[in-house]
Amino acid sequence: MLRMPGPATKSHSMKRLLLAAALFFTATLLSAQSDYQGAFGLRAGSGFGLSGKYFLNRDLALEGHFTSRRRGYELTALALKHRDIGWQRDFNWFYGGGAHVGFSEYTDTESGLDRTQTTVGIDGMIGAEYTFQPIPLNLALDFKPEINFTGASGVCLLCGALSIRYVFQ
Repeated sequence: MLRMPGPATKSHSMKRLLLAAALFFTATLLSAQSDYQGAFGLRAGSGFGLSGKYFLNRDLALEGHFTSRRRGYELTALALKHRDIGWQRDFNWFYGGGAHVGFSEYTDTESGLDRTQTTVGIDGMIGAEYTFQPIPLNLALDFKPEINFTGASGVCLLCGALSIRYVFQ
């Protein structure tokens, strides 16, 4: 049985491992081809963390999230198709999907000990974004339902977030 989370008791080794994964993820995202357009920043909503995106071509982008939630952390990777909203070139809508893996702690009610679990699932995403041209700023609002197959099993139909990102060429 799972008990509601109490004070944070995350192990230091899990924090270090996940921080290293986040830094590797960020470095990989930022060191992609030099001729792409991308963005990197903060994400807040059903989880709080980092958001990064880079375009493979004008319409197809890869997006990644590193978020803190459920007494742990989650990494998400998505492929998103982008479409212009006709009247404004810098205003787009997008849709796509991907997968996530998360690591979290819970308290085992039988033993009273903290345990670590791994959550794996799939994600869908639909949303809209606006990129400001005078300043390198991108705002995105998305709806991201997810289904977990292992660990913290369940469905989150109302997941989503606001991302605020710095745009780079």
